[in-house]
Amino acid sequence: MIDTQRKGKQKYIIIFLLILILSTTFFIMYKYYVEGEKNMPFNITNMVMVSSAQTENIRINENVVEADVIQKNDIYIAIEKNKNYSKEDAIKKIIFNNFQIISSPKIGEVKFYRTSQIENIFEYTTNYEIKESVEYSGSKETNIYIENMTIANQGGLLELSIVIKDLGNINYLENDNIVKDGTILKRLNINNEDIKTTISFDMIMELIGGNTFKTTIKLELPAGDIISEGVITNEVGLDKLVYKRI
Repeated sequence: MIDTQRKGKQKYIIIFLLILILSTTFFIMYKYYVEGEKNMPFNITNMVMVSSAQTENIRINENVVEADVIQKNDIYIAIEKNKNYSKEDAIKKIIFNNFQIISSPKIGEVKFYRTSQIENIFEYTTNYEIKESVEYSGSKETNIYIENMTIANQGGLLELSIVIKDLGNINYLENDNIVKDGTILKRLNINNEDIKTTISFDMIMELIGGNTFKTTIKLELPAGDIISEGVITNEVGLDKLVYKRI
């Protein structure tokens, strides 16, 4: 009788311990899913979005200019070494991929671009359109204006541009002083709600030490009321970025 009671108690203790282990494991996995890595070797330390508009594909016929209008959002992403990370490591490559349009604008078509071969200038042509992914190899210094794009292996500044094309075109005299910023959208009777969109993309960070991390960046475009302000520059909040090992 005593042995039977003892075996019964042991059975319940084992079941309790199994439930405790499973619950703890689930909690740790869920916490990692929500919070991700807490001590990254490298982090995105700053992200800035500059939203405006401009003309392109300019045609001139007898002093009359016809030009297409696009809305653009230039994204600047600063990646730096984590000062609280004690081990030595270096960036092997940074990849941006999985570009998604979560919420499309009412008019126009969203496209993604990398930098051109001219410093501080984006050229919105098929040569620089991001179809699937764009990759930066770790090197001694950052140079995003060459065909084999690089990022310094201890961090650097990377740039992307998200554009809404096919918004329409405008005509003006060749010697007219046209302001080419977000206010130009008024000439097409476009308001901020017409161009409001939400996009996302992944950043994959592969390190020399062997670890690879991924985070998803989600952005609401444009940065603000460019119809009235012309150009708006905003810092993007980083608190929702979650880094996970892959």
